[in-house]
Amino acid sequence: MLQTRQTKQRIAILEAMRSNSLDHPSAAEVYSSIRKSFPKISLGTIYRNLNFLCSKGEILKIEIPNAPDRYDHRISEHSHIFCSKCGRLFDIPGEFSVLDFAEKVERGGFILHSLTVTARGVCSECRRLGESALECRPRKSAGRKILPIKPSKKGKI
Repeated sequence: MLQTRQTKQRIAILEAMRSNSLDHPSAAEVYSSIRKSFPKISLGTIYRNLNFLCSKGEILKIEIPNAPDRYDHRISEHSHIFCSKCGRLFDIPGEFSVLDFAEKVERGGFILHSLTVTARGVCSECRRLGESALECRPRKSAGRKILPIKPSKKGKI
């Protein structure tokens, strides 16, 4: 079996992911953080290493439709909620029972390998700022572009 070497860049990416300075970062945010120590590192190297770390079970990839993928160093089973106003991603505390869902999937002939739940909503800070849940004007956040989420015809997000 081919042995993969542990590069300084990969170690730095994993350390950055596990630090308190990055919370559910996108690849671009990891890139910005790592470039301070590795000025010649490319965004492609960040993506390759993040995907490698995901494949080895070191971190999780959280796919969010119409937004950049996010990464999480917390690999225990848990769910997330995405704020459609500011674009931040939060852990949902406590256990989330998906046994009914898993049983239905398996009865349908599938073998369930994993299940990720990512909800959408408006966080308490955005609500405190008085922004309506149906207004889709995201605030600028840490220099990253956040795509607005369009409400459905029924007015639900």
